[in-house]
Amino acid sequence: AAGAFVLPPKGLRAPVALSMCEAKLDPPVRVGIIGAGRIGLVHLEALASCADAKPMIVSNPTVSKAQAAAEKYGLPYFTGDAEEVINHPEVDAVWIC
Repeated sequence: AAGAFVLPPKGLRAPVALSMCEAKLDPPVRVGIIGAGRIGLVHLEALASCADAKPMIVSNPTVSKAQAAAEKYGLPYFTGDAEEVINHPEVDAVWIC
């Protein structure tokens, strides 16, 4: 189709490095993460090196996963309820992972 974007076969793809943080925000954006599975942990790992965003709370239906992620990445809060992330007073943006 005209204008369609097609990825090359997997073996031909070049490695891609993404930089999440190029601007310098003061204060940093306070982020809530919904989901402490594989994708949530990937995002938390990226946020760990980002001065412009600060993860504040993580949620997961299995609370022990949320707690482990919070402890690993130094988040002050964790919960089993996504609504708590959305309504948390110290959160500016929510990432659904």
